[in-house]
Amino acid sequence: AVVSTQSTGDLVIVMGSSLKVKPVAHIPNLVPPDIPQILINREPLPQLNFDIELLGDCDVIVSELCRRLQWTLPCQLENESPHTTIPPSRYLFRGAEVEDQPQSCGESISEPES
Repeated sequence: AVVSTQSTGDLVIVMGSSLKVKPVAHIPNLVPPDIPQILINREPLPQLNFDIELLGDCDVIVSELCRRLQWTLPCQLENESPHTTIPPSRYLFRGAEVEDQPQSCGESISEPES
């Protein structure tokens, strides 16, 4: 199934996985480089290179994404999830397990202007 869909996808999201189980572990390597890949996980996966890493508790991150997209969830978490940005593409939320994590995860990224 991976081979038949690899050329039709627009985005790959890996969420809550160590990607140690095969054949799923190979999916990010099969995706063409022009298709963005986002990791939503407690810890980075150093064996892979994602375009964006959103690190922390998956429910906190998904709740924040839904809040920014103005989508309503049945069980909405807190209004805003503070996070720290580590350029160029790593964002740390509550629950992130990163060795080089800054002491505070209290900075917020400004909202995009509408």
